[in-house]
Amino acid sequence: MEFSVAEDRPETDVRTNAARTGTVAFMSSQLLSREPARHTFMHDLESFLWVLVWLVAVHAREYNQRNANLLREKLCSPDGSFKTLFITNVKTSHSQMTTVIDPADMEWMHGWAVIRRFAQFLHRNLYGQEDATPYEDVIKPQLEPLFTTTKVSCEEKWSLIRTLVGIFDETIAKLQSSSR
Repeated sequence: MEFSVAEDRPETDVRTNAARTGTVAFMSSQLLSREPARHTFMHDLESFLWVLVWLVAVHAREYNQRNANLLREKLCSPDGSFKTLFITNVKTSHSQMTTVIDPADMEWMHGWAVIRRFAQFLHRNLYGQEDATPYEDVIKPQLEPLFTTTKVSCEEKWSLIRTLVGIFDETIAKLQSSSR
């Protein structure tokens, strides 16, 4: 059992892959890599992305189950390369999700929109890369990717979290207005 929740680890604490624990399907790709990494709050936020992708795969229609199973297998891969590609390459994530989501299912299409914007948020703020193929929504990138900085102020953390919450709030509002 994992009891490290109560541990107070400094953000500068770099751990090797062997020292990491968690459910592989929901772990950040940077934490799954062979390179030692500092586990930050952004890696925890990335875990939520993988939970959302998993939910979409679990709720796939019967005729998309084979594709959904393949997606879940890729999420469980311990090397993290699929996850990195999913976040950093729009075409990869789009092709994966379109094989699982029925385009007629508007609620899950809204789910895909959240996943897409969430991936872009991580791409810019955790992976520190600009999109070659930008999404239609613009999320302001950080000046420096968070994985290279050693100290992030509390205000900066909350600003990033508010940006992410805003993505969810906008989608919830769209879902509510479309159901009326």
